[in-house]
Amino acid sequence: MEFIEILVLFTGVSTLAMLTGRVLGLDWLEAYPLFIQISTPQRVRNLLVKPARNMERLMGLLGDVSLLVSAVIGAWALVWLVRTTGQLIKSWGRGPPTVLPPIPGFTLSFSGEVLFALFFTLLIHELGHAYSAVSHGLEIKKIGFFVLFLIPGAFVEIDEEALFRAPVRRSARILSSGVGVNAIATCLILLVGLAAFYGFPTRPSGVYVEDVVTNGPSWGLISPGTVIYAMNSTRTHTLDDLIRCLRRASPGELAILETSRGTITVKLGARPDNSSGAWLGVLLSPLGYYRPRLGYLSPCAAFSAAKTLLFLVIFNLSAAAINALPALPLDVGRILAILFSRSTQNESLSASKLYKLLYAVSAVIWGMLGLNLIYSVIRFAGI
Repeated sequence: MEFIEILVLFTGVSTLAMLTGRVLGLDWLEAYPLFIQISTPQRVRNLLVKPARNMERLMGLLGDVSLLVSAVIGAWALVWLVRTTGQLIKSWGRGPPTVLPPIPGFTLSFSGEVLFALFFTLLIHELGHAYSAVSHGLEIKKIGFFVLFLIPGAFVEIDEEALFRAPVRRSARILSSGVGVNAIATCLILLVGLAAFYGFPTRPSGVYVEDVVTNGPSWGLISPGTVIYAMNSTRTHTLDDLIRCLRRASPGELAILETSRGTITVKLGARPDNSSGAWLGVLLSPLGYYRPRLGYLSPCAAFSAAKTLLFLVIFNLSAAAINALPALPLDVGRILAILFSRSTQNESLSASKLYKLLYAVSAVIWGMLGLNLIYSVIRFAGI
């Protein structure tokens, strides 16, 4: 299904959910066009956070580590954002997309791997906050799941008044735990990927064929799920490598491909948009194929597993970096807000001045993020 078709379908489903919830009076269902939110019952909520009640020391340690991790990642993310924004302004219209929002079906393929990685990332981030809050004696008012504009996620509603009244270190631990959990998950997933695949995540082994154009040059010769390792004795670790090989070739030439299904010879056709360009007639994944260390995995299964791990790394690192930025209402921004409110009780500097400074910094950061997002979507859409 095309992105517009998926969007129209979800608009219809979410509108139907909205009407159903209002007619039947379902307090656990909140829906509007392009938005569906489901809150868990009290019994399920208690079951989810029950282990945290006996994890005070562990969650305290996680909170302290998360504070340090948040400071380091936040500084790195802020420097990266400033540099990227500066380069974007200098090369406006010429550079590639910089920060793409994860919209399944538009900026990302609408696949199970993408949806799972995105949902899992947001879920563990929110559960990090929840477990830390419960282990420090705070109440969890809500735990739920939502889909907003095709983006799945999770949320945890903590008692905000109790969080604000709690000692600064305790509040900071709770608010930074989401960043810490995402950072730890990134490291663990990287280790799993390194153990399971050769070259993960920077050195692919080949190029994965997702589909074959009907009646194209490769029709009947190459099947979906094939991995191309080389063309005319030139290794093709990445999609760019294969594109360079095709640019050196001409329509009508024979391409000898080393693949996961053996050696295949294809007579190259002419590109539909450029009759002088060589065309293989296959749809290739922009993500590389990583050869599994477990030899019995099929290329299809190996590609799906590596793709899931790769998106988990990207999403978890992105979630940690964004929430570590010193901007409201992000996690570190909220920590600074609490810190400013407490530090001004015995200082001459008024809280209003510190809050104005925080709001100004937040506006600048969100402005840079917004500029990058708008530019990236425009470039991605080819507008």
